[in-house]
Order: sequence, then C-alpha cells, then structure tokens
Amino acid sequence: MSGEMPIVQKSAHETVLLSEAVTALQVQPGGIYVDGTFGRGGHSRLILQQLGETGRLIALQSRQQVRLLIHASPSCIADLHSC
Repeated sequence: MSGEMPIVQKSAHETVLLSEAVTALQVQPGGIYVDGTFGRGGHSRLILQQLGETGRLIALQSRQQVRLLIHASPSCIADLHSC
C-alpha cells in the first residue's frame, strides 16, 4: 500500500425515512413546525405540502442561516431555496 488516501466519490443525497418521519409528525394544516436540520429541504418540502394558510414552518440550517417560511406557497414548495 502506498499510503495514499482512497478517492471517495460524492453521491446524490438521499433523504432517509422521509415519509415515515413526516407521517409520524401527524402534520396539521394550522400547525407550527420546526425543521432543525433544513439541509436540502426534503422534510420541509413534504411538511409544507400539508400545511394550510395558517400553518407555519421554521427551518434552521445553522446559527448563521435561519429561514422562516411563512406560507406554503407553490413557489416555496417547488424551490425552497427561493423563499
């Protein structure tokens, strides 16, 4: 062995247990939810699809970046990073 580090290829991120996790939340249309690990927005997107006009989702990525999604508008669901 030459002591070289193996090359690790990046793969597409797969959200783990997406459906199961959001189903367990029993999302209510007028509820308030916090996604403490926003990442690429997989869980948030599914929660937003179930929120109504009065529902709220607060999505946190890091201490430096906080996203407050006030309304489940179609544009936010389609592209969470544009909100």
